[in-house]
Amino acid sequence: LGWPLLLTPMLIALLELVIDPTCSVVLEAERGERDLMRRPPRRSGGAILPLSLIGWSLLQGLLAFAAVAAVVVWATHTGHDVAQVRTLAWVTLIGVDVGLVLTNRRYTASLAGVLGHASRPLWWGLGLTLLLLLVTVFLPPVRAFLSMAPLEPPDLLPPLFATLGLFALLQWVKPLWARRLRS
Repeated sequence: LGWPLLLTPMLIALLELVIDPTCSVVLEAERGERDLMRRPPRRSGGAILPLSLIGWSLLQGLLAFAAVAAVVVWATHTGHDVAQVRTLAWVTLIGVDVGLVLTNRRYTASLAGVLGHASRPLWWGLGLTLLLLLVTVFLPPVRAFLSMAPLEPPDLLPPLFATLGLFALLQWVKPLWARRLRS
Protein backbone atom coordinates (compact mmCIF):
# COMPACT_ATOMS: atom_id res chain seq x y z
CA LEU A 1 0.00 0.00 0.00
CA GLY A 2 2.99 2.28 0.35
CA TRP A 3 1.95 3.49 3.80
CA PRO A 4 4.55 4.42 6.40
CA LEU A 5 5.00 2.50 9.63
CA LEU A 6 2.14 3.53 11.91
CA LEU A 7 2.92 1.61 15.06
CA THR A 8 6.48 2.12 16.13
CA PRO A 9 8.14 -0.45 18.41
CA MET A 10 7.70 1.93 21.36
CA LEU A 11 3.95 2.28 20.69
CA ILE A 12 3.62 -1.49 20.47
CA ALA A 13 5.41 -1.82 23.82
CA LEU A 14 3.10 0.79 25.36
CA LEU A 15 0.09 -0.99 23.92
CA GLU A 16 1.26 -4.16 25.63
CA LEU A 17 1.45 -2.19 28.89
CA VAL A 18 -2.26 -1.48 28.45
CA ILE A 19 -3.41 -4.88 27.20
CA ASP A 20 -1.46 -7.21 29.51
CA PRO A 21 -2.53 -5.70 32.85
CA THR A 22 -6.06 -5.42 31.54
CA CYS A 23 -6.21 -9.14 30.83
CA SER A 24 -4.24 -10.32 33.85
CA VAL A 25 -5.59 -7.98 36.53
CA VAL A 26 -8.73 -6.14 35.48
CA LEU A 27 -10.66 -8.94 33.79
CA GLU A 28 -9.42 -11.63 36.19
CA ALA A 29 -10.65 -9.56 39.15
CA GLU A 30 -14.20 -9.53 37.82
CA ARG A 31 -16.74 -11.56 39.73
CA GLY A 32 -18.24 -14.57 38.02
CA GLU A 33 -21.64 -14.20 36.43
CA ARG A 34 -24.67 -14.91 38.60
CA ASP A 35 -25.62 -18.16 36.89
CA LEU A 36 -22.08 -19.52 36.78
CA MET A 37 -22.67 -22.29 39.32
CA ARG A 38 -25.96 -23.32 37.67
CA ARG A 39 -24.32 -23.98 34.32
CA PRO A 40 -23.54 -27.56 33.44
CA PRO A 41 -19.87 -28.47 33.52
CA ARG A 42 -17.91 -28.75 30.31
CA ARG A 43 -18.05 -32.24 28.89
CA SER A 44 -14.94 -34.23 29.75
CA GLY A 45 -14.22 -34.81 26.07
CA GLY A 46 -15.23 -31.28 25.06
CA ALA A 47 -12.85 -28.72 23.67
CA ILE A 48 -11.00 -26.57 26.16
CA LEU A 49 -11.32 -23.68 23.76
CA PRO A 50 -14.74 -24.08 22.10
CA LEU A 51 -15.31 -22.95 18.53
CA SER A 52 -17.93 -20.47 19.74
CA LEU A 53 -15.30 -18.66 21.82
CA ILE A 54 -12.82 -18.72 18.94
CA GLY A 55 -15.51 -17.31 16.65
CA TRP A 56 -16.44 -14.59 19.15
CA SER A 57 -12.77 -13.65 19.53
CA LEU A 58 -12.24 -13.53 15.78
CA LEU A 59 -15.35 -11.41 15.30
CA GLN A 60 -14.18 -8.93 17.93
CA GLY A 61 -10.69 -8.81 16.44
CA LEU A 62 -11.96 -8.23 12.93
CA LEU A 63 -14.35 -5.51 14.04
CA ALA A 64 -11.62 -3.84 16.13
CA PHE A 65 -9.28 -3.95 13.15
CA ALA A 66 -12.02 -2.46 10.95
CA ALA A 67 -12.57 0.39 13.44
CA VAL A 68 -8.88 1.29 13.54
CA ALA A 69 -8.46 0.84 9.79
CA ALA A 70 -11.45 3.10 9.10
CA VAL A 71 -9.90 5.90 11.14
CA VAL A 72 -6.51 5.42 9.48
CA VAL A 73 -8.03 5.47 5.98
CA TRP A 74 -10.13 8.54 6.86
CA ALA A 75 -7.09 10.35 8.26
CA THR A 76 -4.93 9.45 5.27
CA HIS A 77 -7.54 10.60 2.76
CA THR A 78 -8.27 13.85 4.57
CA GLY A 79 -4.68 15.06 4.34
CA HIS A 80 -3.33 14.28 7.79
CA ASP A 81 0.42 13.78 7.87
CA VAL A 82 2.05 10.52 8.98
CA ALA A 83 2.55 11.62 12.58
CA GLN A 84 -1.08 12.71 12.87
CA VAL A 85 -2.29 9.43 11.37
CA ARG A 86 -0.10 7.58 13.88
CA THR A 87 -1.62 9.60 16.72
CA LEU A 88 -5.16 8.93 15.51
CA ALA A 89 -4.42 5.22 15.14
CA TRP A 90 -3.00 5.17 18.69
CA VAL A 91 -6.03 6.95 20.16
CA THR A 92 -8.36 4.58 18.32
CA LEU A 93 -6.43 1.49 19.46
CA ILE A 94 -6.63 2.57 23.08
CA GLY A 95 -10.34 3.35 22.71
CA VAL A 96 -11.00 0.01 21.04
CA ASP A 97 -9.13 -1.77 23.86
CA VAL A 98 -11.35 -0.07 26.43
CA GLY A 99 -14.43 -1.01 24.41
CA LEU A 100 -13.33 -4.65 24.27
CA VAL A 101 -12.67 -4.72 28.01
CA LEU A 102 -16.12 -3.35 28.79
CA THR A 103 -17.73 -5.76 26.33
CA ASN A 104 -15.99 -8.82 27.77
CA ARG A 105 -16.62 -8.08 31.44
CA ARG A 106 -19.76 -10.20 31.24
CA TYR A 107 -21.28 -12.36 28.53
CA THR A 108 -24.82 -11.98 29.76
CA ALA A 109 -24.99 -8.46 31.16
CA SER A 110 -27.05 -5.72 29.63
CA LEU A 111 -25.48 -2.43 28.64
CA ALA A 112 -26.28 -1.06 32.10
CA GLY A 113 -24.74 -4.18 33.66
CA VAL A 114 -21.57 -3.76 31.64
CA LEU A 115 -21.14 -0.11 32.54
CA GLY A 116 -22.42 -0.38 36.11
CA HIS A 117 -21.13 -2.30 39.11
CA ALA A 118 -17.52 -1.73 38.14
CA SER A 119 -14.86 -3.31 40.30
CA ARG A 120 -12.03 -1.34 41.81
CA PRO A 121 -9.43 -2.96 39.48
CA LEU A 122 -11.56 -1.95 36.49
CA TRP A 123 -11.61 1.69 37.62
CA TRP A 124 -7.85 1.60 38.26
CA GLY A 125 -7.23 0.01 34.89
CA LEU A 126 -9.42 2.50 33.03
CA GLY A 127 -7.91 5.41 34.94
CA LEU A 128 -4.33 4.36 34.21
CA THR A 129 -5.21 3.74 30.57
CA LEU A 130 -6.71 7.22 30.29
CA LEU A 131 -3.65 8.70 31.99
CA LEU A 132 -1.34 6.91 29.54
CA LEU A 133 -3.44 8.15 26.63
CA LEU A 134 -3.41 11.74 27.89
CA VAL A 135 0.35 11.71 28.53
CA THR A 136 1.21 10.19 25.14
CA VAL A 137 -1.10 12.45 23.13
CA PHE A 138 -0.99 15.77 24.99
CA LEU A 139 2.47 16.00 26.61
CA PRO A 140 4.70 17.45 23.85
CA PRO A 141 8.04 15.78 24.80
CA VAL A 142 6.43 12.35 25.11
CA ARG A 143 4.40 12.86 21.95
CA ALA A 144 7.54 13.88 20.02
CA PHE A 145 9.50 10.90 21.40
CA LEU A 146 6.75 8.61 20.10
CA SER A 147 6.78 10.30 16.66
CA MET A 148 3.23 11.52 17.07
CA ALA A 149 1.76 14.94 16.32
CA PRO A 150 -0.72 17.25 17.99
CA LEU A 151 -4.34 16.99 16.92
CA GLU A 152 -7.14 19.48 16.67
CA PRO A 153 -10.16 18.69 18.89
CA PRO A 154 -12.39 17.76 15.90
CA ASP A 155 -9.77 15.17 14.87
CA LEU A 156 -10.60 13.19 18.01
CA LEU A 157 -14.20 12.62 16.88
CA PRO A 158 -13.49 9.76 14.41
CA PRO A 159 -11.61 7.69 17.04
CA LEU A 160 -14.41 8.37 19.50
CA PHE A 161 -17.10 7.37 16.99
CA ALA A 162 -15.13 4.26 15.96
CA THR A 163 -14.78 3.22 19.60
CA LEU A 164 -18.43 3.87 20.46
CA GLY A 165 -19.57 2.20 17.24
CA LEU A 166 -17.53 -0.91 17.96
CA PHE A 167 -18.80 -1.06 21.53
CA ALA A 168 -22.42 -0.60 20.46
CA LEU A 169 -22.14 -3.21 17.72
CA LEU A 170 -20.56 -5.76 20.06
CA GLN A 171 -23.19 -5.07 22.71
CA TRP A 172 -25.87 -5.71 20.08
CA VAL A 173 -24.25 -8.94 18.84
CA LYS A 174 -23.25 -10.27 22.27
CA PRO A 175 -26.73 -11.46 23.35
CA LEU A 176 -27.05 -13.34 20.08
CA TRP A 177 -23.72 -15.07 20.76
CA ALA A 178 -24.03 -15.42 24.55
CA ARG A 179 -25.92 -18.70 24.54
CA ARG A 180 -23.09 -20.29 22.56
CA LEU A 181 -20.47 -18.85 24.88
CA ARG A 182 -22.11 -20.14 28.04
CA SER A 183 -22.56 -23.70 26.84
